[in-house]
Amino acid sequence: MSRAATWDARLWDEVWAEYDARQPARPAPAPVQPAAPAPLQARAATPPSRPVAPRRPWRLAALGVAAALLAYAASPFAAALQLAGAAQRADAAALAAQADFERLRPAIAARLDHLAAERLGGAPPAYVQRLREDLSARLASPEGLGALLAGQTAPGSGPAPGWVQSAQPLEGGRWSITLAPPEAPARTTTLTLELADPLRLRWQLVALDWGAPRP
Repeated sequence: MSRAATWDARLWDEVWAEYDARQPARPAPAPVQPAAPAPLQARAATPPSRPVAPRRPWRLAALGVAAALLAYAASPFAAALQLAGAAQRADAAALAAQADFERLRPAIAARLDHLAAERLGGAPPAYVQRLREDLSARLASPEGLGALLAGQTAPGSGPAPGWVQSAQPLEGGRWSITLAPPEAPARTTTLTLELADPLRLRWQLVALDWGAPRP
């Protein structure tokens, strides 16, 4: 290379160096932000629990109606056994609360007339009728009813559901329930019960019939 060419190359380098020195400083390149790490894979979602079915009001209402019907169906049987139990205990107060003696007296008188007619083979004479009136008045009382019902039961044996021989619904919401101790089925007592208090399911004795007395 000649001397002139070397000088031209140096001069050219100096010109570019001066040019670069006069240029404003270039801003430093922005640092490259590292890429955000990929989010972790979400955990498998827990399967939703089976929703609890809301209680339906009609089911509760149906259960309430069924319970009320069951209580009503059992209440006359319970009342009949309670009467027999009160008679055995000679509980005059309980018998007074469970019997309508104003209606019970003519029913007892009619039963006494029937027994007298069977025994005498016809209509009883006047003096027997007077005795019947006196006896029916005595039996239509807590003490007399207790003695009559106790005479139909075996001593020492308490009334139980097995005593119920038959039960029949009657007109007007009444029930006819026949009781007899298992060891003496001929000693029947038929109680006619009427619902006196529907809210409390309280029954009252309004008529009475009885079979063979205890020997």
